Amino acid sequence: MYQRLFKTLEEIENPSTEDFRLIMRAMQQYNKALKEMKDSMSYAALPNLFHDWQELEDKEDLDALTNFLSESPLVNNSYVFYDAVYSWLFDKMIDNTTPFVSISETFIEEFSDLMTNSGWKPLALKYIEIKTTLSLGGLTDKILTNSNLVTNNYLNRIPSTSEYTSEELFARNHDIKFKFKQEFITNCRKEGDCGFILRVTAATGKQDDSFNIQLVIDPSLYPDDIHFHRESLMLVDNIHLTLDITVHKGTYSACSVTWYGKPCRDHTNKYWYWGVHHFCNDSEGSQASGLTTKWMTMYGSTAKIRPVVYYLGTL
Repeated sequence: MYQRLFKTLEEIENPSTEDFRLIMRAMQQYNKALKEMKDSMSYAALPNLFHDWQELEDKEDLDALTNFLSESPLVNNSYVFYDAVYSWLFDKMIDNTTPFVSISETFIEEFSDLMTNSGWKPLALKYIEIKTTLSLGGLTDKILTNSNLVTNNYLNRIPSTSEYTSEELFARNHDIKFKFKQEFITNCRKEGDCGFILRVTAATGKQDDSFNIQLVIDPSLYPDDIHFHRESLMLVDNIHLTLDITVHKGTYSACSVTWYGKPCRDHTNKYWYWGVHHFCNDSEGSQASGLTTKWMTMYGSTAKIRPVVYYLGTL
């Protein structure tokens, strides 16, 4: 299309000012299309991330939530389902010890049947074992009693090689590196570690779509210390991103961000927040304003964040 347009423009003998403007607009659109085509061959979006919290917030009871999750195309594995229920219960809780609703055996059986019928992998024990507060109404405790829902496989947990402050993670363009090697790759002689990179596009600080995380699938874009195998393209549909957040008291593991949209600053510019996770940028500890969730977890300015991927495929 662009070639035909440029050929037509070439045949204009005495171009006017408006003709020049048309040429410039055509060049800009062509360059944009070229970049988008190149990016589509170099990066892949993560389908299990940046889901809209509003999809869950308006569900008034557990039955309505379960029906939505069972039918939604957004829910394509057990982790996305669990995160939705966990996040909904956290938001609806009366207080830290009083749940909005108690989880029944019937619900657990429905979750188990859905997992089996959909061909989903079970949840990693490491992913859910820390999430046992009373406010969850027995969600994790009851899941742990069902052997179909949980696996002890620790190999599917892949931590990033570095940890970050909230400013480093959200406000800068950078690469998050992970070491990863599938068992069938036995004779790799490439320089550096086998692995993959999640490339971060920085947030502007506003509540917009500027922040992004994509899997780099073009091996030529990798640095010398890590390389990507084309055979690992199945990562695109089989990774689930979470955060390990370390403070002076210890580490909060597998913090869910699936249903919290994208991170941004509050309007005072003192906090970064990603859903219920609020990271202070200074020594103040007061509550941030302009928040969208009922409850929150506050982290001080010294908190360190390590992105962790749970791999749902076959190693």
